[in-house]
Amino acid sequence: QNLLVSFAEKAVDDGKLDTILVPRVSEVPSRSLRQIAVDRGKGDVAERVVLTPTCELMQIVVLSRSMDEISERVAKMVAGTKDGKAVTFGEFVDLWRITGILGDAVKPAKTETVNGSPVYVHGGPFANVSIGIPTLVSVEMACALHDVVIVEAGYGTDAGAQKWLDIACREYDAQWPSAAIVVTRASTWRDDPDLAWRYPFHVQRLEGLDIPTFPLINLWDGEDDQIPALKDTAKELEFRDPIIGNLYRDGGDALAPQLDAFVDAVTNGSMPAEPHSHKGMALVENVRWVAEHAYGVPSDRVILKDGFAESLQAAEGLCASAGIDFGSLALVAVKSPATMTDNDRAPEAERTVTLKKVEVHSGAGLVHVNLTTSLTTPMPKIV
Repeated sequence: QNLLVSFAEKAVDDGKLDTILVPRVSEVPSRSLRQIAVDRGKGDVAERVVLTPTCELMQIVVLSRSMDEISERVAKMVAGTKDGKAVTFGEFVDLWRITGILGDAVKPAKTETVNGSPVYVHGGPFANVSIGIPTLVSVEMACALHDVVIVEAGYGTDAGAQKWLDIACREYDAQWPSAAIVVTRASTWRDDPDLAWRYPFHVQRLEGLDIPTFPLINLWDGEDDQIPALKDTAKELEFRDPIIGNLYRDGGDALAPQLDAFVDAVTNGSMPAEPHSHKGMALVENVRWVAEHAYGVPSDRVILKDGFAESLQAAEGLCASAGIDFGSLALVAVKSPATMTDNDRAPEAERTVTLKKVEVHSGAGLVHVNLTTSLTTPMPKIV
């Protein structure tokens, strides 16, 4: 991605670009780098920096199934603008320079757990600010070799699962889950009354989609005596039988005796109908649908922040000038991993979701909508 930015900088020197829209990437970017200006001797050129796992090239690797597809997608990436018109990398870059570098990066890594179960590690987008799913190639490879494959899509059903279901399954024909496990700490639904609604919401959302869903409660040291109370709470919430254990200490051995119901759901459950694609749905209507179904906020409480309409119009214009069908882009909701709404502590009837801005990732085939709680350069939480 940084090499692409270098090509874009050279294109500015050559008079092919006036502005650079593709961001640089870094593993630990400071928030001061969100918007920067580079003095190129002919006036400042605006640039910015995002986390490597959230960048468009990473998204392209996650969604592509061949090197040819990667080349096609990189060619469609918008590098910047010239005289107000979008310019894609395919217009001025020999794409073998990129595909050659990615020759090893596109290969999934096969490893295993301490218990010997195979694990495929590939892709790195954060669910809150990117796609949040493993590469489709790695999932297809695992499905070809194993009877049961568990896909990790983190940050709850509002982020990771939402993107697996609404992007990978709806738009890219990945298999709709036969069953699900939602992992949490023991204290999640018990220690903070104002936030206690969130974990049950995740479980119930998946159950509402006819996906049998099992709570998996990860105990920390000193919490083993809480197991009876946790089971009682799960029963009160009408959960399926929870799976409880200290995963770090005991590993899979502690979970195996508790998995019969999950295995039964995977083995004997019926396959759902193919989900309906949302491509072509008006963007704001699509976000309202996600807010209602993934965050529990009715569509009439989705708010457009000042400047959002102009941002949407600019994104549509950028796509039009590059010959890209804006309606064919899949929606990515960009939000904080720490909150599902503008204020999770507000009473249910007062929770809102506010839309801030729109950003096009045309190479990846995605359009990002930033919510007011989003951070595209999140900083580590000090604990």
